[in-house]
Amino acid sequence: MTLGGIETMLVNIANSQSRYADVYVLVINDVYDQELMGMFCPQVNVVYNQRPAGSKSPLHLIRLNRHIMKIHPDVIHLHSPKSWRFLFHPFIRCPIFVTIHDVYNEQDPFKCIHKFKTVFAISESVRQSVLEHYGKESIVVENGISVDSFKKRSPDDRKVRKFVQVSRLEAHKKGQLLLMEALDLFHEAHPECEFTLDFIGDGSSRELLEKTASELKWHDKIRFLGSQSQKYLFENLCNYDLVIQPSLFEGFGLTIAEAMAAQVPVLIADNAGPMSIIESGKYGTFFKCGDVNDCARKIESFVLGNFPKETVEKAFEHVRKNYNVANTARAYFEHYSKAL
Repeated sequence: MTLGGIETMLVNIANSQSRYADVYVLVINDVYDQELMGMFCPQVNVVYNQRPAGSKSPLHLIRLNRHIMKIHPDVIHLHSPKSWRFLFHPFIRCPIFVTIHDVYNEQDPFKCIHKFKTVFAISESVRQSVLEHYGKESIVVENGISVDSFKKRSPDDRKVRKFVQVSRLEAHKKGQLLLMEALDLFHEAHPECEFTLDFIGDGSSRELLEKTASELKWHDKIRFLGSQSQKYLFENLCNYDLVIQPSLFEGFGLTIAEAMAAQVPVLIADNAGPMSIIESGKYGTFFKCGDVNDCARKIESFVLGNFPKETVEKAFEHVRKNYNVANTARAYFEHYSKAL
């Protein structure tokens, strides 16, 4: 339970579901962010299993399953198929659901996916990926956010444009190097246009990205702000002029919906999941995935042009209607009921 998109979404869903059910969140590993855990409302029962990450000791598995048997749940919902192996299935009598949060990755396949009778996918692109690579049908329940919690952006004529990317620092997936290269091309073509870029998030590529920023001599342009809480995003996402999400592959893209909720324009790579959020350009701008030159052109178009105010406003209404976490929580409950 660290500061990631899945974990943050889980907090929001659990809080929403706790209004009409007894909700327990079992944290398997002894790795969690204290501030994130503090965002669970008092009605959510959080149980810490205190397993050291990577531990082979069976005692932690015994403790976990004792917790489950004590709770006697009507439904178990996992957010990773890999968690299946932690459960003592002969002693579990309730339906077990799982949500798949990303498209297929051959380096990290979901070997247990066929164990589940019901599989959820967070987007149509993830559903198609699961079907193509595993031959398993799944039900689309799109992710949701706390739309009205985000402060709204006020248009600003400031000279320096403020860009931001919110995601794990994993350049092979999230495209941070591509973004920096595109901004370098834009800077060469328009040295008079001033900008800053903030990376919100942390991960294995941070050292590489910091080195690249140093080589570009962009000490005054790029900031690495590390992992930040959802509350921080509620308060600060509105301070940016453009959210850029250049992922090389992506199942959904929760931060895109969050930007739209804060009424900040978005520029995304045209992966199917994120494109569904902006409805193929109706509510945001996109570039060809992996194409540095196209990304640079779209940044240029944004800076030199004018992103229509009405598009931002329509994007906000679109997110509030279609990506509210209350809808996500309710949809899960409807499917739970069918299985009971």
